[in-house]
This record gives sequence, C-alpha cells and structure tokens, in this order.
Amino acid sequence: MLHDKSLLADMLKLLEKHGFSFTFAHARSAPFLIGEPDPSPFPNASDGKFLLHLYAWQRG
Repeated sequence: MLHDKSLLADMLKLLEKHGFSFTFAHARSAPFLIGEPDPSPFPNASDGKFLLHLYAWQRG
C-alpha cells in the first residue's frame, strides 16, 4: 500500500505547472485493493483505500 499521502498533491501541482486543467469525476471506497486495511477518516467508508477517476487535459 502506498503511504506517501503527498503524492496526489504533488501530481496535481505538476499538472498545473505544465498547463493542465483537471477534474475528479468519481471517487469511491475500494477496500478490495491489495494490502492491509488503512484507517478511514470517513464514518461511511470501511477502509481508507479509494479509487479516484481523474481527468486531465491541456488546451490549445
């Protein structure tokens, strides 16, 4: 399991730096992912593992 929580923020900053726009289309809990369960900060999520659909594009 990936434990560096800053990786998503770093990736988004890199996208912005290179002129990309982005949006999140869908997010959901994914307790079936490989690895030990992670604690979840959300009461309705059984696990701290999530899938996130991110779309990024450059104009021009």
